[in-house]
Amino acid sequence: MRRISWLLVVSAGWLLGCDEKAAPKPEANLAKAPVAEEVPQPVAKPKEAPELALDDISPRVGYSRVVIKEDRDRANLRAELEPYREFLAGKEVPLTVDRKSSIKLVGLYLDELGELGVTAVRLRTETRKEYPADLRFVPRKRAQAPTACATVAVILEDRGTAVWKVSGGTATKHAHGLGGPDLSTTSASLERFLKGCKQDRRLYVAAPEVIGWGLLFDLAASAQVIPDARPEATTLLLQVPVAGRKVEL
Repeated sequence: MRRISWLLVVSAGWLLGCDEKAAPKPEANLAKAPVAEEVPQPVAKPKEAPELALDDISPRVGYSRVVIKEDRDRANLRAELEPYREFLAGKEVPLTVDRKSSIKLVGLYLDELGELGVTAVRLRTETRKEYPADLRFVPRKRAQAPTACATVAVILEDRGTAVWKVSGGTATKHAHGLGGPDLSTTSASLERFLKGCKQDRRLYVAAPEVIGWGLLFDLAASAQVIPDARPEATTLLLQVPVAGRKVEL
C-alpha cells in the first residue's frame, strides 16, 4: 500500500511539472548604446594671402588647383579665392602666369579677382630681356570707363597687329615678323596713340586664343619701354574687338 502511494505521489509530481511552463529567460537588452555625434571641426582661417598662379594646365590658389573646362567652372575658382577675401580685397596682388597659359583663363582669373575686390594685379610673365616681366593689370570690373582716345592694341589671327582708339576710327596695322608680331614697328604706333591721349594713359589689349598668352604679354610689355608714354595700367579684353571699331568693355 505504501509503495502504491509513493508511486502516485511521484506520478502526480511528474504530471504537474509537465504543465508548468519554463521560466522565461530575461530578454537581452537590445537597445544599442547611443552613438556619439560627430562635432564638426571649425575650418581654420587662412593667415596670409595665397600664392596666385596660372600655368598651361589650370589656375592655382596656394596649393590647390582649380579645373576649369567650361565657363560655369569659374565658380570653382571663386570658391577657392573666397576664404582669402580679407587678404585680397582693396589690394594690389601678384599673379604669376606661364607663357603657355590660355588667354581666356588669364581673363577669367583677372575677372574673379576683380569680383573679389582686388584693385590691380601685378602680373608676372617671362618675356624678352628688354621688356619688364611685371605689369600692372586692372581687372575689367575695377577699371574706370576709358576716355574716347584711350589706346587699344590687338594681335590678329595672322599674328599681325592693329592699334587704334577705344572710340573707333582708322586702325594702324602691321604685318607679322619672323617669329610673331613685329613689335618694333608696332611700338611706333603705340607711341603715337599713347602720346595723343595724355589724359588717359591706359592700354587695352586682346588676342585670339590661338595666339597664346606669351605673345600678348610681350605686346603689352613693349609699351612699357616707350619713353614718356608708358601706360599706367593695362586691361585685358576677353572679346577680341574688330580693328577700327568702337570697343565695348
